[in-house]
Amino acid sequence: MLSLFATSFRRRLLPIVALSPLLVSAARADPPSLMFEGTKYVLAAVQTGAEAVVTNLYVPEGSTVAAAASLIRVRQWPKSGRVRNVVSDWLDPIVPRLAQPMVTVKDSEPDGRADTILLEVWLSTGDPAVTEINLCKFLIERGARGVKDYAYIERVPTGQPAAYTARRSGHLRALSALRVKIATN
Repeated sequence: MLSLFATSFRRRLLPIVALSPLLVSAARADPPSLMFEGTKYVLAAVQTGAEAVVTNLYVPEGSTVAAAASLIRVRQWPKSGRVRNVVSDWLDPIVPRLAQPMVTVKDSEPDGRADTILLEVWLSTGDPAVTEINLCKFLIERGARGVKDYAYIERVPTGQPAAYTARRSGHLRALSALRVKIATN
């Protein structure tokens, strides 16, 4: 009787033991990632704020948010239906940090609607030797609730933006093509 119990127990336990490595590898799955101009960026942070705004920060593989020279921000305002309102709310707190006048790359459509707004914003950081350049695309994206913001952010030595500006048109093309599903906690 005891051997019958042991055999039955082993039959039940064997599939669990055999699947254990698969379950462990699934739990350690790689974080979501995206490609931007040939560089792989991995999801490093997910933040949820007021009004259910969700922000995803992607950094080059092997880097951290604090140490990355560049990062990709994907943000969604699910309760907002107007791009212009979101841009205004986003700009208000950063205006004191502007390192130079903001450049609007594209604003509204001929009928006055603002379906997509592209901005280039240069910000002072806590470190006077570093300027943070934000190339942002705010839009209402088909299939997504509310307004989304895609941003390529590069930290450059203050007064030395040549490497960034030489690649600006490539950044714009890559940003225009970017489509990412927002990750939540």
